[in-house]
Amino acid sequence: LSLLIPGASGVGSNLNVKKQLGKAKAHVEQFLIANPKSINCLRSAALFCKALSCVEETLTDQSDSIFESLTPNLSCSSHFKRLHTLRILLTFPKKPFVTDHADLDLSDDLDEEPSSIKRIADSETAKGPVGTCRILELLLEIESLPIELTSERPMLSLMSRVEIIGRSGKLPILYAESVAAPPA
Repeated sequence: LSLLIPGASGVGSNLNVKKQLGKAKAHVEQFLIANPKSINCLRSAALFCKALSCVEETLTDQSDSIFESLTPNLSCSSHFKRLHTLRILLTFPKKPFVTDHADLDLSDDLDEEPSSIKRIADSETAKGPVGTCRILELLLEIESLPIELTSERPMLSLMSRVEIIGRSGKLPILYAESVAAPPA
């Protein structure tokens, strides 16, 4: 894995590392789905996902199934389960905030590519957050803060930001289910 560290030198190439990691992806995914509550499994999968992200890969294209199996860990009392679960979930493609269909201008030719559909909502007229949702990143920041008096203000600030995003009504469904999951 030293080949994945920027500036590190070693025998081999990034292509070989990518190939070897690719061979293990299906096994790690199966292991993670079979053992979503094991701290050792979560820790190993989080490290594997970090290595994959260094070569610009993700564990799976079907992240929703893993998301659903790991969701109960976010409400678990174990700090390490929450921490490693968030590290895994953050390696998946980020979900955008839910947009209101009234914000889309569909008056253009419908045969055009979806990327040509223009958004009416400008920064002045947009209601609520737009773009990519960062709630999992905020939760990881909270989970990564040390439990000490000097961390109280930053933790409260981050919790307030999570609350604001949660109350916006534009949280992606998968994230809303994950954040609001009942305790395991």
